[in-house]
Amino acid sequence: MKFNWGTGIFLFLVVFIGLAIAFMIFAFNQEISLVHKDYYQKGVDYDQEITIEKKSAKYTSSITLETKDNSIELIFADSIKNSSTNIEVYFYSPSEQHHDYKVKKDNISDGFIIDKSKLTKDRYIVYVTWTINNTNYKIKKEYINK
Repeated sequence: MKFNWGTGIFLFLVVFIGLAIAFMIFAFNQEISLVHKDYYQKGVDYDQEITIEKKSAKYTSSITLETKDNSIELIFADSIKNSSTNIEVYFYSPSEQHHDYKVKKDNISDGFIIDKSKLTKDRYIVYVTWTINNTNYKIKKEYINK
C-alpha cells in the first residue's frame, strides 16, 4: 500500500495529538507537593521570619542533632534547656510533603529524643523553634535519614 502526502500528514497529526493527550493525562496524575499549604501566609510573615533567624544566629551551635541506632537526639545547650518553653521540632522534607514530621514539647529538661521510625529515608531540613521570655527563636539544621 502506498501513502501519499495527505495520508502522511494525517498520520503525523493523529500520532502527535495522541502523544499530547497521553502526556497531559500523565502530567495531571502527578502529585504536586512542593509548595506549603499556607504559602501566602508564609510570604506575608517573611520579614518576621528573617528577624527571628537573625536573633537566633547566636544559638546555631547550641543545638546539635545526634543520630543513634533507632533514634535522633537533640542536644541543647544549658542556656536553652533551662529557660526555654514551647519547643517545636519540624522535619521538613523538600521532596515530599507527606514525609514531614512535627513534634512539640513544653519542657526539655529530660531530653528530646525522636524515634527514627517516624521518618522515612529522605533528606530533611530540621527547624527547631522555641521561646525564651516571650521571644521566639528558630534554628535550621540539615539531616539525612539513611
